[in-house]
Amino acid sequence: MKVLKNFIALHSIVITIHLLFFSKQLSMTNMQIDPKSDEPPPRKASYADAYNPHTFQNVGHRIIDMVSKYLGRATGRAADLPVYPPVTPDMLLREWGPLSNAKGGTPDDFFAMMERFLMQCNHLHSPKYMGHQNAVPLPLSVFSDMISSLLNNCAAVFDMGPVETVVEKRIVDWMCEKIGFKSGGGFLTSGGTLGNFTALLAARQVMGMRYGFDVWKEGLEEHTNLAILTSDQSHYSIRRPMQMMGLGKESVVIVPTNKDFQVTRDAVERSYAEAVAQGKQVIAFAASSCNTGPGTFDDLVMLSEFCRAKGLWLHVDAAHGGPALLSPKYRHFLKGIEHADSVVWDFHKMMMVPGLATAVLFREHKDSYQAMRQDAEYLYANRPDIEADWYTLCKRTLECTKISMGVKFYSMMSLYGEEFFANHVTDAFDLAQWFADRTRNDPELELGVEPQSNIVCFRYVPHARTMDDLNALQSQIRAAVVESGRFYIVQTTLPTGVYLRLSLMNPLTNKEDLEQLIVAVKAAGIKLTKPKTALPSVRAKEKSGACAAARRTR
Repeated sequence: MKVLKNFIALHSIVITIHLLFFSKQLSMTNMQIDPKSDEPPPRKASYADAYNPHTFQNVGHRIIDMVSKYLGRATGRAADLPVYPPVTPDMLLREWGPLSNAKGGTPDDFFAMMERFLMQCNHLHSPKYMGHQNAVPLPLSVFSDMISSLLNNCAAVFDMGPVETVVEKRIVDWMCEKIGFKSGGGFLTSGGTLGNFTALLAARQVMGMRYGFDVWKEGLEEHTNLAILTSDQSHYSIRRPMQMMGLGKESVVIVPTNKDFQVTRDAVERSYAEAVAQGKQVIAFAASSCNTGPGTFDDLVMLSEFCRAKGLWLHVDAAHGGPALLSPKYRHFLKGIEHADSVVWDFHKMMMVPGLATAVLFREHKDSYQAMRQDAEYLYANRPDIEADWYTLCKRTLECTKISMGVKFYSMMSLYGEEFFANHVTDAFDLAQWFADRTRNDPELELGVEPQSNIVCFRYVPHARTMDDLNALQSQIRAAVVESGRFYIVQTTLPTGVYLRLSLMNPLTNKEDLEQLIVAVKAAGIKLTKPKTALPSVRAKEKSGACAAARRTR
């Protein structure tokens, strides 16, 4: 009987093991047959986690600490922080993997990514950054950007951006006052390129109506001979819109400049007469204040008189030089701008705030509506008087979902005052004049043109060099200086050759920084032009030894 009980117990255990095994196999089989499960996979983060204010606060504090330390190193000229990191496009493409590999992470992972991002970018806050025309943002301005980004209000219609819309009008009114537009108006848009495009669209419509046709309604089929005049130093964003309008390359009539890279009345008259003789209907002159390469200003008094005499629209690209209006010492470069029909003025160049933010301003407020004569009933309902409806900005801009651009400048102007920004312009232009004097008195350096702004073009000129050699040498010097990590500069090509080019954007850059740059440029130039001593290669030594051995065996 005892043996039978033991046998039954053992048999029960075996059956249980079989049942468990079979159940597991059945479960695995079911998973293979139907991979779709009713239960979703566990999530790494919930919506509540993503919007948790405590997480935001904790990570935010860490980010602020990190950026503050970085700012101290950058502005303090830390030797271990290269102005431009030693990276290449392919290197970074490998390091920053495809988004398809993104599987989610933790706030610590996010912090590490932001730290890596910070270290691998161009460091504009270093006083030895002297490259492109990008503002060195005031640190507190980023908080305005942060709050605007978090709120994500749209500044195209009042309902979606109440404060943004009102702030934008206050900024536009202030800028029109500085220019001298008594009945002016305008709006903000995403950069100078889009600003120039919008202004020229308005010019095309207004001038077309004067000539008896409406481009918005009729198109350009019978008016493909429209053209504008502009200097050979104007920004590409002046030429591009005409081709984008379908008017072709020949619609942009290039006026040659003098030795100071400015147009003269004779050159303008001659180019205009040639264009008319070719059957072109010139509608505008697009002036530069200042131009991008050498940084000189067109004569706006002369150009306004010319445009008035010919009945043309005058547009002024003052994306970079517009803030000179704030400087009592340098505002004379913009004399005559009050007679322009339209003006473009960037904040993200000389106004020390992050990009993008550009004002498109019109001498006549009503003309600011001419670029975009179009209906969108769901936005414009019950608002028949569009010119009085100043707060519906999407009637005048290409953007419909338009980010808040004005709050960062409005807040900084409120914090620091107009004089602060005026001093920045004056100091930057003064520093360029000092560097020009320093260059002019150095026999190994040469100016490309007398600077009128904070842009300076110069080059290293060792004796007995051909033009081709000089051009190649400047490019090599620039590469060596940038690769050293101590400075960031660029180069440009003028009719007289290739020059190193400085844009003195950082208010912390001083004369000592520029003296150190001159030393670095000369050191690179001397090294690159030093005659190379021909040292025998290993192969040459081996060949020489073999020949000697052969002679000994003869």
